[in-house]
Amino acid sequence: MEINKITQKIKGSPIEVHKSLGPCLLKSAYEGCLALELKLVDEFNPVHLAQILTYKKFSKKIFGLLINFNVTTLKNGIRRFSLYTLYPSVYSQWNSV
Repeated sequence: MEINKITQKIKGSPIEVHKSLGPCLLKSAYEGCLALELKLVDEFNPVHLAQILTYKKFSKKIFGLLINFNVTTLKNGIRRFSLYTLYPSVYSQWNSV
């Protein structure tokens, strides 16, 4: 399955939970429905980007999503990141091993 289709499927679950529960709840409300570790913030800042990039490097996963549930419409709170795009040299090293 192509990565864009996988990403769309992954995005679907949090969007449905957000539609059902609404914005601005405690993170435990969302975690219970999604079985994910969540951090709820007012807005993304550079430390969140640094965290997801570090997680991706250590886990050797290429793609990651940051999802902010503290928005009226969840699709406005989703950002997708690709190590291949941001750090092509890291991706190249993994493929050469």
